[in-house]
Amino acid sequence: MNASIHLELLESALNDHAIVSMADAAGNITYVNQHFLDISGYTRSELLGRNHRILKSGVHPDSFYQGMWDTLLSGQTWLGELCNKRKNGDIYWVRASIKPILDDTGLPIQYISIRTDITKEKLQAQTLLTQNKQFEAFFEETTDPAMILKRGRIVHCNSAALRQFRCNDKTNMVGKSVYQLSPPYQADAKCSQEQFSEINSLALRNGNYHYEWLFLRKDGSQFNADISLTAITVNGELLLHMAVRDITDRKLLEVALQQQKEKFETLYNIARDGIAVLDLESNFLAVNPAYERMTGLSKEELLKTSCIAMSAPEDVLRSMAVLQQVLATGYVDTYEKTCIDKTGQRVIVNMSLALLPDEQHILINVKNVTSQKTLEQSLYLAKELAEVTLASIGDAVITTDMKGLVIFMNLVAEGLVGCTLDEARDKPLSSVFNIIDESSRHKVESPVDLVLRDGKMVTLNSRTLLISRDGAEYNIEDSASPIFKPDGTLLGCVLVFHDVTEKHRLLHSVRWQATHDALTNLPNRILLSDRFNSAIARAKRQNALLAVCMIDLDEFKPVNDHYGHDVGDSLLMEVASRLNAIIRGDDTAARLGGDEFVLLLNDIADMDELELVMTRVLTNKVRL
Repeated sequence: MNASIHLELLESALNDHAIVSMADAAGNITYVNQHFLDISGYTRSELLGRNHRILKSGVHPDSFYQGMWDTLLSGQTWLGELCNKRKNGDIYWVRASIKPILDDTGLPIQYISIRTDITKEKLQAQTLLTQNKQFEAFFEETTDPAMILKRGRIVHCNSAALRQFRCNDKTNMVGKSVYQLSPPYQADAKCSQEQFSEINSLALRNGNYHYEWLFLRKDGSQFNADISLTAITVNGELLLHMAVRDITDRKLLEVALQQQKEKFETLYNIARDGIAVLDLESNFLAVNPAYERMTGLSKEELLKTSCIAMSAPEDVLRSMAVLQQVLATGYVDTYEKTCIDKTGQRVIVNMSLALLPDEQHILINVKNVTSQKTLEQSLYLAKELAEVTLASIGDAVITTDMKGLVIFMNLVAEGLVGCTLDEARDKPLSSVFNIIDESSRHKVESPVDLVLRDGKMVTLNSRTLLISRDGAEYNIEDSASPIFKPDGTLLGCVLVFHDVTEKHRLLHSVRWQATHDALTNLPNRILLSDRFNSAIARAKRQNALLAVCMIDLDEFKPVNDHYGHDVGDSLLMEVASRLNAIIRGDDTAARLGGDEFVLLLNDIADMDELELVMTRVLTNKVRL
């Protein structure tokens, strides 16, 4: 069975059958269970905070209570019988076990009392003294094991005792001393024979005695018992009545509680987080070593101050509000505040608070997050600096996570892709970065996808066009690089690109001017030579004819001389236009210079087709 479940079962069993209460160091009641309320006649609110003296019946002398307190203050458990008074004035008897809970110095800070109602037993014992005729019936009918002792030996036992000790008949018990029904040594390592001899004498001398004892059954098993010895006179003879109550479950519970206490104390002392117990006004009552290290104050110094008093000025009112919330709801999961340590330094902490079951104390757990907050602030500033830097550079910059979703985009990038960062954030890069090949107009694979797939830097070719959201087209040059964590894990990608549209326009213009006539825009010698070589290769492959026609203008020089060069230039441009209009799509009309032109005619079927083309050229008159 799970240890915690077993502990809960033991606690439940104890509460079901025992009268349980707790008190502080002054004897003021801090907890009572339902059995306590039932037997005393008081309500919980009437008892909590009141001293146990409210139950005094006046039966016991002051010396009785003084002896009880002497035992408790020495750190020992007090065992005995108490006569208490109910709220209505009636008297009742209990058998009590009061255990002090000690602090680090050995002084009691709390008392746990477990009682059982023995009023009936007391009345029955009195009946034994006054009604000898009814003694045997009572003795036999009582549910608790009971024995009659004479000079330390058993002279009578009831059926419950036989069952408890697992004996077949009374001959297994009668005539034996109590120590003969016990292991050689008790739990405290004392000799059973010697210890019981002392107890027997004390009970006869004082009239009663209450103690705990370890018994040995006939089958060899052991059990813990709560023993009450009462001196009685039967037929003029002084005997001892022994009532035996099996407390094995209670002892197991005590062991479990002690183990839990030791476990908690170990965790309490070795915990890296600060742990403290406060009263309802936030005064420190207990602190662990981690709390001392966190604040720089010793335990003694902390116990003289409060949690709120250690708050930074700006957090005092909020801390007071949190304290009220704890008292109202029972807990505050976590909240962040700033404390001031012994040196005056500010310490940022995450604090959790819980009201303990006695509703008189608050447990707090405090984690120092100063370094974490400092790091977060540094990272935030670094991020802001990086974003400001990226926003101010001339290149467009887009960063993505490892899934290719947009994280950041500077203003230059916003202008080129045609959308804002807010519109693009957490969306796939492909939804805002649309690129195609300038020549084929086919879509180009995203460089970010390549980087995230291969983990290497990627550069686009020079023919890449970016299509903006508004339809504008930009020639771009870009590079995409992976972003790695220190451990080598891929974190994302950064894409850097810039607009080279004007550069491409200038390059295109230079290439055009290098291969075309400036006046007529016809191909020049260079482009004609290139196309001539291509045409020859094509004709060879296709076994076709091609024709080269040289054309010059008659009497062109007198035109320049008589009408001027502007008219001559106009004539040359008109000739170029007419030639372009006459030739086919695969043919070339070029200007060699001056008034000389060349026609490169591809795929000529025969000489008749060539003659038709030339006839169109020669009969096409130019008028200025």
